[in-house]
Amino acid sequence: MNRDRLTAALLGPAIAFAFVVGAIGLHRWYGIARAAITLVVVIWIVAFDTTKREWLPRLSRTARGWLRLGATGLLAVEIGRIVVLMTKDGFAAGDLIAMILDLIVFGYLLQGALVALGKTPGQGLYNAAVRARATDPEKALKLATRATKLYRKWDDAWLLRAGIAGPSAQVAILQQGLHYCPRSKEIRDVLISSLYASGARDEAETMLAEYRDMFPRSARPVVIDAANALDAQDWDAARAHLAEARNRATRERDADALARIEQVTALLPEDE
Repeated sequence: MNRDRLTAALLGPAIAFAFVVGAIGLHRWYGIARAAITLVVVIWIVAFDTTKREWLPRLSRTARGWLRLGATGLLAVEIGRIVVLMTKDGFAAGDLIAMILDLIVFGYLLQGALVALGKTPGQGLYNAAVRARATDPEKALKLATRATKLYRKWDDAWLLRAGIAGPSAQVAILQQGLHYCPRSKEIRDVLISSLYASGARDEAETMLAEYRDMFPRSARPVVIDAANALDAQDWDAARAHLAEARNRATRERDADALARIEQVTALLPEDE
């Protein structure tokens, strides 16, 4: 079990405990534990988002979504507690300010959780764009563009928009998407490949170097190295890169990288 999975296994029960304690109104040490768990989890998530790093990156997007939803539930309990206090003890400016701040963070966490779980209204736009892609590309592009405007940190929407727009606009769209999703490996994969394909080799090499520095243990930059070696018909280098990439992807449990490795491997000539 990797560290992120172990963290999630401990975090889930802690969030459930804090939610139950807050919901039934236990006080004293239980209340202190609830408040501590709420503060730690919320600040932890927001801090990672602020620094543009991915929270628990080795965890699946769905698992991260459920944990974020749990943190949202803790804030909902906190907001409810403040409302009860104001009802019992009367209006207090400090309580009102705390509730407003909690509501702002609540909305932020809820949006992030719904995006991770694919339960936002934007998912309807995304699905409609996918359906319209084959029959009405212009409509599909409008829907995908609207999805990226509503949910700027949604990398799948940027990838869909770039794919519908075609090679001429793909690089510009992906660069814009990377600005909002700087930790997205998927956008970096497609963008670097697009830069190589469009002849912008120097820019692609610069981005590939940044990719290696940002994700030093990831298999994905090595897969791109293998694809480049394949284009240069350096079969030995391509096989060496693929072997390294496969080891890394296996350690990181990166299913997408393993699938890409198999695609590149299929392009190698058979050994004589």
